[in-house]
Amino acid sequence: MSDPGRRALAYTSLAHFVNDGNFFLFPPVLIAYYESIPGTKVVALGSVAIIYNVLSGFLSTPPLGRYADRHDRDSLLIFTGLLLNAVSVLIFMLPFVYHSLLFPLIITGSVVLGVAQSFYHPLGASVLSHVYDKPRASKAMGTNQAFGSLGRAVTPYLISSLILIGGEVLGLGIFAVYMFAASFVTLAGLHFFSRSRFAVAQGKPGVEQQPTVEPFSRYSGFVYFLTAVVFIRSMFMLAVNTYVPTYMSDIYHSKYLMSSVLSAGLIVSVAGGPPIFGRVTASRGGGRTTILVTSGISALAFLAFMLTRDIYITGVAYAVFAMTAFTGFPVLMGYVNEVVPRRFSTTSNGLVWGGLGGNTVGGAAGIGVMSLLLLYLPLGRVLYIMIAFAAVSFALTPLLPSKKKVSAASASGAR
Repeated sequence: MSDPGRRALAYTSLAHFVNDGNFFLFPPVLIAYYESIPGTKVVALGSVAIIYNVLSGFLSTPPLGRYADRHDRDSLLIFTGLLLNAVSVLIFMLPFVYHSLLFPLIITGSVVLGVAQSFYHPLGASVLSHVYDKPRASKAMGTNQAFGSLGRAVTPYLISSLILIGGEVLGLGIFAVYMFAASFVTLAGLHFFSRSRFAVAQGKPGVEQQPTVEPFSRYSGFVYFLTAVVFIRSMFMLAVNTYVPTYMSDIYHSKYLMSSVLSAGLIVSVAGGPPIFGRVTASRGGGRTTILVTSGISALAFLAFMLTRDIYITGVAYAVFAMTAFTGFPVLMGYVNEVVPRRFSTTSNGLVWGGLGGNTVGGAAGIGVMSLLLLYLPLGRVLYIMIAFAAVSFALTPLLPSKKKVSAASASGAR
């Protein structure tokens, strides 16, 4: 595979598939299996998820984002994140052997998973933004996100099938081996990439060759406001997804049926959502319009999901929800790519994806709110309440800068 663009897209897509495949590992999927361990409470298990979301958000920036923007080791950093994801699977396997150590082990696993999940998204977006020009970068991110969505779709069914065949310990052990292997394949595939190489090839100063003329503060207002909108958006989207598998398991009284509906809905969403919305972000509509559309549709689809008990309508509603909710990578990263210069790419991507607000930490805050409400209210009612956060995010989105202003900022900021 000689074309660097296709090679970068292929191996970052593999990394996205593996990384996001681990997204539903804990708590969404494994929480249903941990319930069988004596003395386990769902609310307590769900609350532990706050740890890995907060860690993932805070580590993705400033530490990781600034390090990546100042050095040229993206492939090694992506490999490190995938390797730690594999380690977390082994740790989450151990409670099925040592029941008395359930909470110490899942807390440890959450810490490792939180560190692991902080790597890929800002780094993968940065690699693609360096290899492709701005109009094509959002399209490439859409294709890339499709593989991330496919990973989320396949993994719940894969884990449930492996556990059904070999039990929790053997099933998760096999899954961990696959993740270790994929991390090394990704490292070998992305070894060719360096920021300085593509900056020079495109007639731009290299990462370590040029001083930063413009300060990041020139773009910070836009980045911080977008981060706030994404924070509220994710309070709804990521938090409800934490408990959706448990909700479906309670309704259908079957873990296997739950994982099948979950995977089927996510698979249906793969082909449509990420590629389509990645292209829309790169088109005349721009990032703001795409965020508005995806936020509105996801809220309505989730409401439909809650209002039915028909398994087929549930699957369709969840597929539409997933198709629009899990478009953050091409939409958010593509929008940032329209405004912020490449030299600040990982820092900006990390802030929007994690940081003090953003996608990941917003999810942690949403899980915290849900966990608190679940002390007093049933799960179904709490899921309805969380739709309010989607409405607030939808109302704030029109205040983001328009495509015209984005283009003007990009043109004046280019060097």
